[in-house]
Amino acid sequence: MGKSQPKIIVYTCNWDAYSGLEKAGFEHLAYPASVHPLKVSCLGRLHPGLVLRAFALGADGVLLLGCPPDDCHYDFGQKRAQELFAETAALAHLLGIAPERLGLDWVEAGDGQGFAQKVSQFVEGVNQEIGKSANQQISVPKSAICNLQSAIVKQAIQNNRAHYCLDCGKCTAVCPVSRREAAFSPRAFVEATINDEKALLADNRLWACLTCRRCSEVCPSDVRFGEFTRDLRAWARGNGQEGHCSHGETIQTWMRLMADASLQQNRLDWLTPALRTSATSDTVYFVGCLPYYDVLFQKIGAQGVEIAQSAVQVLNHLGIEPRVLADERCCGHDLLWEGDVSAFHRLAELNAATLRATGARRLVTTCPECAHTLRVEYRQQGHDVGMEVVHMAELVTRELGNRGIGESANQQIGKSAIENRKSKITYHDPCRLGRYLQVYDEPRQVIAALGAELVEMENCRARSLCCGTSGWTNCGATAKSIQVDRLREAKATGAEVLVTACAKCQIHFKCAQADTQLGDELAIKIKDLTTLAAEAMAGE
Repeated sequence: MGKSQPKIIVYTCNWDAYSGLEKAGFEHLAYPASVHPLKVSCLGRLHPGLVLRAFALGADGVLLLGCPPDDCHYDFGQKRAQELFAETAALAHLLGIAPERLGLDWVEAGDGQGFAQKVSQFVEGVNQEIGKSANQQISVPKSAICNLQSAIVKQAIQNNRAHYCLDCGKCTAVCPVSRREAAFSPRAFVEATINDEKALLADNRLWACLTCRRCSEVCPSDVRFGEFTRDLRAWARGNGQEGHCSHGETIQTWMRLMADASLQQNRLDWLTPALRTSATSDTVYFVGCLPYYDVLFQKIGAQGVEIAQSAVQVLNHLGIEPRVLADERCCGHDLLWEGDVSAFHRLAELNAATLRATGARRLVTTCPECAHTLRVEYRQQGHDVGMEVVHMAELVTRELGNRGIGESANQQIGKSAIENRKSKITYHDPCRLGRYLQVYDEPRQVIAALGAELVEMENCRARSLCCGTSGWTNCGATAKSIQVDRLREAKATGAEVLVTACAKCQIHFKCAQADTQLGDELAIKIKDLTTLAAEAMAGE
């Protein structure tokens, strides 16, 4: 038997490259049969998510073929294609995908020989450098779920107390989505589900909920609407329905790629010699997706790597040299809450095994969603990590509490804490850290220890407004309206800095600020709590 050929996806632009493909066919020019060409309108519109998805579905290599730089049919095409490819390549590097498996090139119009030659060279490069990929196709089994429709819906109703709904409407009154979309109401959605479960499959309301738990805070019957929505999404996804993923499904795709046990990432490039870590530490710093966010959201100034570096700096200042894991995966929060339970369990199983193997006694993270998932969801879903899980705000407050918060805390945190007294800061409570984990006081205690003046927004603590989107899904006009209102609320306090303890909240607010039509109306400096503490500790 001959040597098997790697599976290759070739994205061709609609103009020059595709005409080269057609000419190669007319002239019967040979190139490997394992190559699967796909035509797109322009490589400048080919989002990284679509490229990474090819790898997630089992491709061994992806080649992008476009028009020559001086013959692009769109003014932005070549330049934008190179920008998107740079993002894709950076994400592929983090995921441990060898550079030989991803390529960008161009073909002259009607150059069949050039098309066949470049494709063949790319295939040969994949063969010579890395051979066949071990990636497995990632899919969600549907048949088992489809056959248990009624049972799953009934269980979701029972487990989350949906039958106890009093039809009082308090949930609708406080729901940030209901205030902007008249058709959405948690109460009405519960009633519709109980009356006709099959109608859910055609009901976009299932994907509109932010799962922010604002409704549960006021529900007299303790209906767990967020969890009810989560469970129904798993059922709907098994029936082929899903929400509209933002950012070309890039984020969900890298999560599913991480569910492959054979994946070897390059996720620790952000560590510098000045950051002290230990392979035997009893404290694990769980980084999450921070390095990936920096690549995808660099244009709006995402601070993922800065937050990760700040976390280690803070821990070092507290006398802790954490263990940072090269084979850590995404916690799976977004996949779970968007209904992809199968991929979530694969991630949870890999993470739990890795964490238990460390023998550490404590895990600290700067992501509220990681904190809630690792502390609560993993245990409930049978993937206990075998150690205490805390958010950075909880750990810092605990450590400062042991040494004394107040004037003595300034000595522990840094001399520049005194300078912070000149600053007014307002704090945004992330949903998972606040309403889910009930961590309200600790972030405020850290801010107080820095010496800054905290000015609260009208809606704070349990009444805090969500940042507008959850699970990178349905990020549209409603999400934007929520983000704008929250930023206006922050500015109304007169604060100079908006502090949050969640990288995703920061990204969503910065995305809203990027709207040039709003001008300076939303202009306020946004910082992560961990970064703020690290700067003070460093004496900046």
